[in-house]
Amino acid sequence: MYGRIADLMTWRAGLLMAGCAEALAAEHLYPYAIYFGDRLQALPSSSELAQTYRLIHAALVALGASQLEARVVALGLPRGGRFRVWVDWWAELQDGSRRLVAQTVEYMRETAEGSRSEMTECSGWAPPAAIAAR
Repeated sequence: MYGRIADLMTWRAGLLMAGCAEALAAEHLYPYAIYFGDRLQALPSSSELAQTYRLIHAALVALGASQLEARVVALGLPRGGRFRVWVDWWAELQDGSRRLVAQTVEYMRETAEGSRSEMTECSGWAPPAAIAAR
């Protein structure tokens, strides 16, 4: 299971860096919730999540990110078709350095279409805080 989820997160990181916000938003179930610390952002549709992903993409580009790596740190035990995934998101910057830009817990559910995210808890976010304040 780890390999499949690690591949999924790597694929999602690639979509984000390629600016494929709509395709990335299609990987989620709605309504979707994102927690930035103690602040909840409820997104009722894929178009709203796609807009959030466009803001994140722009922030990463402004930071100088040329690549984004998703490192799966831990997987929770599945219960009733649901599980959690702890992910560290590392950006490779144009100057060759690497920076931890986010730490998330992805709340996932198995569906007929595959593993889909139901909610994200973001415990760290390094690019501009304008995204979290949206």
